[in-house]
Amino acid sequence: MNLPEQAPAPIAAEPVAPQPPAAPTEPSGDRPVRWARMLTFAALAPLGYLLQRICAGNPEQTEAIYSRGIYPYIQSGLAAVAELSPVAIGESLLLASLAWIAWRLFRGALGWWRGRRTARNLLLHVVAQAAATFGVLALLFQLLWGLNHARLPFARQLGLQTEASQPARLARVVLKLAHRAAAVRPPGLVGDQPFLAADWRRRIGEAYDIAGAELPVLQGPRPTIRRAWISRVMTLGSITGIYSPFTGEPNVNAHAIELMQPFVACHEVAHLRGYAREDEADFIAWYVGSRSPDPTIAYSCELIAYRIAMHQLMNADAIAAILLRQQLPREVLGDNLAIDSFWDGQPRAVSHVVTQIARTSNDIYLKSSGHADGVNSYGRMVDLLIAHFER
Repeated sequence: MNLPEQAPAPIAAEPVAPQPPAAPTEPSGDRPVRWARMLTFAALAPLGYLLQRICAGNPEQTEAIYSRGIYPYIQSGLAAVAELSPVAIGESLLLASLAWIAWRLFRGALGWWRGRRTARNLLLHVVAQAAATFGVLALLFQLLWGLNHARLPFARQLGLQTEASQPARLARVVLKLAHRAAAVRPPGLVGDQPFLAADWRRRIGEAYDIAGAELPVLQGPRPTIRRAWISRVMTLGSITGIYSPFTGEPNVNAHAIELMQPFVACHEVAHLRGYAREDEADFIAWYVGSRSPDPTIAYSCELIAYRIAMHQLMNADAIAAILLRQQLPREVLGDNLAIDSFWDGQPRAVSHVVTQIARTSNDIYLKSSGHADGVNSYGRMVDLLIAHFER
């Protein structure tokens, strides 16, 4: 007969020792910072600065090897790409980069808010990525254009002997420029009203073709001059134009009074031609624009050159400048006043803050590029003007 199987005897459970509380874990969204890679990229910035200093100590070699050897190919390539694009490449990249940075910061802040990332980890990533990006852009800036700061001075290329301007010599140049401006002033022009032709930016390229036939160092591809989308912001910062060295695009503040715009365009195209120093770009703008068969371009360049020279005379000898005004053409004085009125009409508080930020940033940039005078180097244009008129 079959006997019922006996059920196994229950096994007594062993007592479980109490476990210590689990240590808090880092948020799952934290990521390690790849410091080796980031610091390698960041190190490109001092490398670019060292390259610029080496070139500054050898201007003849820089002129021959880079400014007249390598850079013309860079200039032609960037200008060709800019010409193909219907929109401003530089501004598009800038706005896209700002939008991308804002999105990344928003995502990081949201992760911190939800407890997925620590503030320390976010901050380390921001610092590392900012340093790496700066390093890459700093070296790229030098290679694409910045080394032109170290080329031979334009005065030496023209055979001009410059020296610190004396008030008497400066006053003669102011008077000469004022009368030159009056001689080419378009009839019927009203200083604060639009007067430029629709294709005036194309005519800037033609003016450079004319000047380049006389002075081959000014030859180059036709520029694609942009009307800056951020023109109103530029006005608040007292900025009339910007050159984009990464895309080869001269940008003009389209919100500025039209009396200034052709001169500004000529100035920014001078940067495209490889003349990075601000006083040289101002002089080249006058040199090129004053030779333009378009009277609106010629007048703008003569007028702004007069304006710069008068400002320098006011700083050197205010009494002489005031007395000289009595000899100047009324139309030129009126147009100069229209420019002053335009700048005075901007919001004072906001414009003052933005202008100071822009001016300080530009001053730091110029000094880091080897120009000890910083933003004051703009005024040295008059030294070139004096040397040009008196040779």
